[in-house]
Amino acid sequence: MKKLNFLSKSKFVLIAMLVVVVVGATLFGIFGFNNSPAVGTGYQVSIKTEIDFPGNSDKIKEVADEVLSYENYYIALDYHSEQIFETKNKVSAETIATLKAKLETAINANNANPIEITVTQSEIASHTEYGVLEASLTLVVVLAIVCLYLMLRQRLSSAFAVVLSAIAECVFFTFLVSAVRVVVTPYLYAVITLSVIASLFAFVFYTASARKLTKKQAGVKQVTAREAATQLENANVLSTLIMAIAIVVVGALMLIFGSALIRWTGVAVILSAISIALTGIFVLPALRLFFAEIGEKRKVSYKGKEIAE
Repeated sequence: MKKLNFLSKSKFVLIAMLVVVVVGATLFGIFGFNNSPAVGTGYQVSIKTEIDFPGNSDKIKEVADEVLSYENYYIALDYHSEQIFETKNKVSAETIATLKAKLETAINANNANPIEITVTQSEIASHTEYGVLEASLTLVVVLAIVCLYLMLRQRLSSAFAVVLSAIAECVFFTFLVSAVRVVVTPYLYAVITLSVIASLFAFVFYTASARKLTKKQAGVKQVTAREAATQLENANVLSTLIMAIAIVVVGALMLIFGSALIRWTGVAVILSAISIALTGIFVLPALRLFFAEIGEKRKVSYKGKEIAE
């Protein structure tokens, strides 16, 4: 693989990522996330019939599109004799009556014996299956374990670089979701957590490559911190891209085969792949080089074990 000097482009990518963070944080401060009706308190509109209506499912969706507006609801349940739609805002009594009337007209148009249809509305609580507190606690524990492992196994510079990169990935991904206004589902915080864990895996793999390079170069020649970092670029890019592509495939499968909530979650998964790739290719090497050059300026030898660690 041809050697590419990604480190020389890091500052431009870091500036672009910072712009995304600022834009995303600003939009988040003003509007919050672009939450789906499934996030937070909302309302549930239930449509029931006295018999199963698998053949009329599409008709009900068409009427709901017309009366409720697709932007304001999502289908929570689609099962034979019952369909449930969840909305962010309360549906007026007039709208419920209109929905019932149009459903009766659409479904009973060709029926000799009219099917009785019941339309009811009820308030529902938050559907956030994996929230901020659970995600934060999980990430703190995982980051602490990884940091402790790297401090014992390698040098403090590797631990600092990996943990700070993981935090940067978390911040960038979170505000990237806000900046592009992707619809946020109850699974967002689970995706954030898994994204950071996946990035940590890639980053630790990178530091393992650094140890291999150290042993290979031990006693052969003295190299600067920048030269050692540059030699690690290709291995880092390849492993990070492989992981990012695998995550994109998972997100694409969710987009193709998932329900409405899963499809939007799939978009978030694809964005996480972009976040992991940018952080792994540009942020991690830049941070690691920064800490290594601090040691170099303090007259730390980059011979033997000190070359790439």
